[in-house]
Amino acid sequence: MKATTAKVWRKALKITAWTLGGIALLLVLSFALLNTSYVQNKLMGFVTDALSDELHTRVSVDKVSVTFLTHDIKLKGFTIEDRQQRKMLQVEQAVADVDLWPLLRNEVHISDLELQGVEARLYKASPDTAANYQFVIDAFKTEDTGGKKMKITLEDVDVERVNVSYNSDTLALGSLAASLGDDFTPTAVEARGLSTMWKGTGREGNTVDHKLDVERLKYETTDSVPLLDLEKAHYKCDNHLPRKNTGKPHRGYFDPGHLDLTVTMQLAVDCASGDTLHAVVKKCEATDSVTGIDIRDLQCTVAANRRAIDVHDLVVKQTSTQVRIGHVNFVLPDAERGVPFSFRTSTITANAILKDISRPFAPILKHFTLPVQVSATMSGSEEKLTIGNAVVKMAGGKFEVSASGTVTGFLHGERHELHVHFDVPRMRARSGVVQQIVSQFVTKMFMEKQLRALGDISYSGSFDVYWKREQFRGQLDTQVGTLKVDLEVNGLDKYLTGNVRADNIKLGNVIDVSGLGDASLSADFKFDIAHDHAAAGGKLPVGEVTARVDEVSYRFITVKNVDVSITSD
Repeated sequence: MKATTAKVWRKALKITAWTLGGIALLLVLSFALLNTSYVQNKLMGFVTDALSDELHTRVSVDKVSVTFLTHDIKLKGFTIEDRQQRKMLQVEQAVADVDLWPLLRNEVHISDLELQGVEARLYKASPDTAANYQFVIDAFKTEDTGGKKMKITLEDVDVERVNVSYNSDTLALGSLAASLGDDFTPTAVEARGLSTMWKGTGREGNTVDHKLDVERLKYETTDSVPLLDLEKAHYKCDNHLPRKNTGKPHRGYFDPGHLDLTVTMQLAVDCASGDTLHAVVKKCEATDSVTGIDIRDLQCTVAANRRAIDVHDLVVKQTSTQVRIGHVNFVLPDAERGVPFSFRTSTITANAILKDISRPFAPILKHFTLPVQVSATMSGSEEKLTIGNAVVKMAGGKFEVSASGTVTGFLHGERHELHVHFDVPRMRARSGVVQQIVSQFVTKMFMEKQLRALGDISYSGSFDVYWKREQFRGQLDTQVGTLKVDLEVNGLDKYLTGNVRADNIKLGNVIDVSGLGDASLSADFKFDIAHDHAAAGGKLPVGEVTARVDEVSYRFITVKNVDVSITSD
């Protein structure tokens, strides 16, 4: 009995050994076969055929290679066509390091994915038609059936040579390296050689060409705070219209339709979820080789959501100018709630050399090197800009002006509708500073001697700026008397016209005539202010004056009610 039992066990062990050996041999043979290119390409053929059937288009792979020892999967010549049999996506080579054992747990773990030579051609004929890639999105949409979903994780991605076109827009990328966390959330990204071009439509219906080149874009998490580094982002646009300053040398070079801007920026993103963003601009340099924009540094904190954008602690530095704004609030337009766009600032302060803004905005200031201190508040909407509590000072109390005003008509598209209005409750200038200020402008100064004779000046009144026309009204208190002025500078016909009234002015001091005493008078005048006509050195300008002298004395003679007409050529 014992011998029979032992025989049975020996037979059972022998069968078991042969069985296990057979299984091992099958595994070895299978492993060997799976490592042959013939079997691997056959299997890939089954997969691509299945994908082709699912997508109703052609999916192909030129060659596949799977190395089970290193868990590497390599594809060459991967192509997907769109429904019109055009090559939609091509990848020269894709290499993935896949951990095979998690497949048993319904998981796909890819530790490294390398892509080379990616080319995508995407089309969308009109807003009402489907894009040529929409069928791929629709095919892979899945509904939650309550079953266990396959978990896919991807750690590192390296991409080289990417070219994407969308209709006439293009994007090219030299290289991209990314590390991903859960749910494919990037923890570190570095892109180099990014270039993209796209077309837009201007306000006049013209085509606007846009081009953006980025030398390096880096995203990483430092001390649990995501940090974005942008190096030498070069943006250029051309609206194919003449520049706004063409033939107009007194206009600034800034034109949003013609930009050639280079930006370097570092941005820390504290929060970015849903429609909420909180970020800190740590540094920003921006220069435009054409317009002359030259921002040496910009720093601020930005908090944004769908309804509003708040900017705090904004500091802008130029060569010799620094501007600070504690807070700016932008209310974003919302048609559904009937909310229009608006904004409001806290007090803006600046220590400025106006020469810094001359080329982009005001060429007339290109020699203005006098330092000024500026403070103001601003608010506005799409229809109106309001400037409040504006104060401009020069050191030592030599010059100070306070004002408030509005700007309207700047978004209507018609320059003739622009209107700037300012009320000036107080302006004070010490003797000589007016000449010093005027000397900073590139223009001839007439009646310089008469202006110097006024001494210290105080002014209160208002001024309006229209298209090529300025109007000034107010009272001028001087050392030689009080003048009430109402004048207009017309840039169309190049004339200065207006009226001056004085009840008791030392006229002899003004026109440098010894013995000429106080006068009460009113005068209407018209002076030619064209550069090639203006006289200089204290002489009267080209023009005419019609005056009514109520009373004036010369030495021992007093004259009353005299009409005077003067023509100067």
